[in-house]
This record gives sequence, structure tokens and C-alpha cells, in this order.
Amino acid sequence: MAVLIELKDVTKEFNGNVVLRGIDLTIEENEFVTLLGPSGCGKTTTLRIIGGFVDPSQGEVLFAGKNILNTPAHQRPTNTVFQRYALFPHLDVFENVAFGLRVKNDSISTLSRIRQIQDQYQETLKLKKDASEIRALKKQMRMEIQVLRDPNHDRKKQIVELKKTLHETSDLANKEQLKSQINSIKSEFITKKTKELEITEKVQKYLKMVGLEGYEKRQVHKLSGGQQQRVAIARALINEPMVLLLDEPLAALDLKLRQEMQYELKEIQKNSGITFIFVTHDQEEALTMSDKIVVMNHGEILQVGTPVDIYNEPANRFVANFIGESNIIDGIMKDDFLVHFDDKDYVCVDKGFARNQKVDVVIRPEDIDIVPFGTGHISGKVISIAFKGVHYEIDVKTKDRIFTIHTTDAQKMHAEVDLSFGPEDLHVMEQW
Repeated sequence: MAVLIELKDVTKEFNGNVVLRGIDLTIEENEFVTLLGPSGCGKTTTLRIIGGFVDPSQGEVLFAGKNILNTPAHQRPTNTVFQRYALFPHLDVFENVAFGLRVKNDSISTLSRIRQIQDQYQETLKLKKDASEIRALKKQMRMEIQVLRDPNHDRKKQIVELKKTLHETSDLANKEQLKSQINSIKSEFITKKTKELEITEKVQKYLKMVGLEGYEKRQVHKLSGGQQQRVAIARALINEPMVLLLDEPLAALDLKLRQEMQYELKEIQKNSGITFIFVTHDQEEALTMSDKIVVMNHGEILQVGTPVDIYNEPANRFVANFIGESNIIDGIMKDDFLVHFDDKDYVCVDKGFARNQKVDVVIRPEDIDIVPFGTGHISGKVISIAFKGVHYEIDVKTKDRIFTIHTTDAQKMHAEVDLSFGPEDLHVMEQW
């Protein structure tokens, strides 16, 4: 996939407090990217810099290779869904979703573009001395403004040319053909009626995409939290941005609805073909929805990778602890494929470390098996059992530490057991 967004050495300071510390990030087209980390790690600031709501203190933001730091938020190819959906309570579902299209087409938007054209020409005209050049530039400016004010300008121009030809020809067959062409062009004129039909078709398309067909006339205050969120997403998608920015949009939902919406958001992203950048501190959301996870802490990116890579191959102790639960042990890498911890040597699958280098060893709770006493690697005693629904969370105290294990096999309190794991269950990391 082609690269869509690049952040290069982006730093942000607020009142002398460094929030982002020179981050570099690449996002590709049609990706679902999640910025994941604890509160205050800089993920929302990163999102707001991409959206144009915050300017970085230094660095570049590139869209398709073009620096857009001087492009205001409303002119960027992005749309945002906030944690509080910011729906209009006086409008029904249809009008909430249609709002973006109406703003895009209304006279306020047109006047704003006209002012921009006038300002640009005024700057150029100040530098000109030749009267003929000034007249030509003013004529060009008037034509550009006329085109903006009249969406049928080019069609009317075509009709004028065709009518001129019609009056000049005497061939009856040719006259009929020209009249037919004129009528065909007139039928393509953009009117209030055609605009409204276009808006209706698009609103219905996006309401169907988010599963809200038939809700057009429903008042938004009568919708559930999940339905309101879908309305906000449809409103953001309808202008077809290149990128949809989502700032913790599931935070206000209850657990079951939040889990349902995770799958629906991913499905919406696939169907729309739009790049999603999603901010959350919830690891489950990140693992469920993402093509790429960006783990952040203290304004820095600690690791970028797929959910599987991030979970199975964490870069450091923070990532291992933040993504899922982990048993993290201080160890020594004696040689390639051989690590030492808790007074024993263990075969592993890692290599490339210096001999006798201090390392962190990660063993995920689900990768440890509880086996009969005397048949495993490490002996210990069961000191805690918690039923989690799909598995038991069991703590086993050994001579050196307490291991947490996730298993579907029940154990007895205070039972003496052994713990077993394979070489592929040990993940060795550099100590940061």
C-alpha cells in the first residue's frame, strides 16, 4: 500500500512541558492504525496535529508527500469523531448526517472560497504595473468567481456555443441533433432539487453502512449510545475524507456495546476504504481492530507493529506490561538460544545478544502449564485462584517469585505444583 501520512521528527511543547519528543510515524492508505498508551502519553496530541487542530513545535506532517502544516483543519482531507459525539440535538438523524454535505454546498462555504481567490489576486495585482496585465488578471479573477457562484457555468457556456451553431446551420437533421444536445445538457443542470436528491442518496448510503437504515426521522436524543456513535461516524464519513480520526469514541459505552462496536468499526473501515486513526488506552480495542498499533509513553513511540507482533514480541518491559498480562523476570543471556533466570538455564529461541548481557524475560500467563509436582521446570504452591469466565487466573509462589498463570484447568488452593513452558514461550528483551 502507498504511504498516505508521514510524521517526521514531530515535537510539541505546552508551556515548557514536552508532550511529544520527536516522533516519526508512517501510515499507509486504507490502514486501521491505533495510537495506544496511558493518559498523557501524547496520543491525542498526535491525532490533533494530524487533524490540524494543534500545530507542532517542530517537525513535518506530510500527506501524500506534501507538507500540510500551513493547511488549516477544514481544508485537510480528514474528519474527526470525538469522544463526545457533538450531535445536534435539534436535528433528526438524517439532518445530522446531511449536515456536512449542506455546509460543503452552502453559500457561506462559497463566500469563503471567493474571499480566498480575491486575496490571492490582490497580492499578485500589487506587484503589477502594466495596465493591460492588471485588466487581464481582474478579468481572470471575475471568471473564477463566476464559476464558483454558478455550478452550471460550464454547461451554460456549452449551450451558448451550441445555440450559436444552431442559428448558423440550415441543415434540419443537424438542427434536431443540436437541439437534442442542448436539452441533454439542460437536464444535467444542478438545481436545489438535484442537490437534495444527491444528499438523500448519500445519507441513505452511509446510514446503511453504519446499520441505521430506517432511523432517518428519529431524534438523536432518543437513540442509544451506540446508535449515536454510528450517527457521528456516518456524518464524518459522508464527505469522504481520506482519513477518519477517532478520539476514544467508544469510551462512553458500556462493556458489551463497546465490544460489539469494535467489530462494527473494523467492518465500516473495510467497507469505506478510508484510513482510520484511532486513539485509545484500551489494549483490547487496539488488538481487536487494528492493522497497526503504535504504542506510546511519555511522548515517545516505543513500538510499532501488527497486533500479533506487539503481543508476541514486545520491545520492552513497558510494552509487555501494557499489552496483556505478563510475567517479567530479570535474566542473563548466556549465549544465543540460552537464557538464565531463577538459578537455572533455559533453552529459548532468541539470539543476537551479547554474552552474559542482562535481559528481561517475558512469559505470558497463557503460555505456562501447571503440571504435577516434580515433573516441570519450577516448583511452587498455589496461593490464589480467580475464576475469569473463560479461564482461571492462578498465582503460584515459587522460591524466587510469584507467577501468574491463565488456564482452563482448575487447581486446589495450597496445592504443590510444577510450572512448565517451552523455548518458544520465552521472549527475551533488552533492558531499557
